[in-house]
Amino acid sequence: MNKRILVIRFSSLGDIILTTPVLRALRKQYPSAEIHFLTKAKFKEAIEHHPVPDKIIFLKESLAETVQWLQEQRYDMVIDLHDSLRSMFIRFQLNAKKYVFPKGRWKRWLYLKTGIGKPDQRHIVQKYMATLKPLGMYEDEQGLDFRIDARIQADVQQLCTREFPGQAPVAIVLSATWYTKKMPAEKYIRFLQSLNAPFVLLGGTTEQAEAEQIMSKVKGGVNLCGKTSLQESAAWLKLSSLVVTHDTGLMHIAAALQKITFVVWGNTAPELGMYPWKTEFYNFEIRNLDCRPCTHLGYPKCPKAHFACMNSHDPDKMAEKVGYILQE
Repeated sequence: MNKRILVIRFSSLGDIILTTPVLRALRKQYPSAEIHFLTKAKFKEAIEHHPVPDKIIFLKESLAETVQWLQEQRYDMVIDLHDSLRSMFIRFQLNAKKYVFPKGRWKRWLYLKTGIGKPDQRHIVQKYMATLKPLGMYEDEQGLDFRIDARIQADVQQLCTREFPGQAPVAIVLSATWYTKKMPAEKYIRFLQSLNAPFVLLGGTTEQAEAEQIMSKVKGGVNLCGKTSLQESAAWLKLSSLVVTHDTGLMHIAAALQKITFVVWGNTAPELGMYPWKTEFYNFEIRNLDCRPCTHLGYPKCPKAHFACMNSHDPDKMAEKVGYILQE
């Protein structure tokens, strides 16, 4: 009898991209299995083009309604890669073998709040794959997956050729869910003035004001903040010469596309296990701050008010490093 498997990961964009090695491993181990993926509807674009899931299921407004639908599927196996109270409630309602992502939240909390101990420094992909170790599955070292619709890629290619004839732009990802993950616009202005290379600004509607501020001071770029879908943003990443980004979902898509990536770190840090996976990358981070990392997520403002983790970046040195790689 063919197995029916449920994989759970509700959010966020980057975390969903990071589950793709798990999906590949499941398909290889169970080629005839029916694999379902449970997530939030707003992250549809992150997973809908992946070849492994036979069905993408979205959380309903009523958790009870979601559970009822899932119970009717009669799963043989549940892979919970979220391990929240909600995912715990769901998996306990399903009569199936269960494998749960070892989150290590208490050890991480103790480290972030007190500095005691060390967090599990394995990459999140390695932690996800540890969930499948009892099934004899291991990471295939093939990196992450993100599929771009061919028609979207072709349309963006035409636009890119028109806007940047003869030279691929540097992709600047301004977006991040939290303020403390974002470098101030003034720093990007100095960085781009010093870099003196064509660029495209990517982000959501919340980054439009920053993008307009940058465009008013720097020439040679295109502002697409709030103007592209996730698929279109990914297509621009693919066409870029390299990517400069915060610790955010598009960073993981850039890694999936095997782009050279420069990560501007603020309140988070690579040792928390969310750096670009299986691609060439470089870190811009302010080390030896006793308050950093202060959280694995982010804050709407700096808890210490000085925001030294971002305000201390040197845009000229950043531009020198990026420019060196561009010339190679």
